[in-house]
Amino acid sequence: MLIFPFDFGMIPGTKGEDGDPLDALVISEHKTFPGCRVRCRLIGLLQAMQTEKTRTIRNDRYFFIPENSLVYRQVRDISDLPGELVEQLIFFFVAYNKVEGKKFQPEKVIRLKKASLLLSRGKN
Repeated sequence: MLIFPFDFGMIPGTKGEDGDPLDALVISEHKTFPGCRVRCRLIGLLQAMQTEKTRTIRNDRYFFIPENSLVYRQVRDISDLPGELVEQLIFFFVAYNKVEGKKFQPEKVIRLKKASLLLSRGKN
């Protein structure tokens, strides 16, 4: 069993290729609880494909910072995070999906401007 390094949830009012709301990773020094809504700012996304059994779909991960974060208050774009942290998050998603019997294929880390555009396309 793997434990998520940061809070993981979904973006209300959106829909991904899998039919579920788009996925969100909230990078923060704070821990929350299931069902909690947190005011955040988008910083980027990880574009990825996910395969379960014989079905492959796009299943991106959007990265956010809480508006009230002190530790990450200077982070405005995913490029502001240490590269090692981004690499560790990518590795986590690959490993987590493997444990779940899925294949997660990271494609590209996308910066804020393009991530915002892609997020707006995923809104219902």
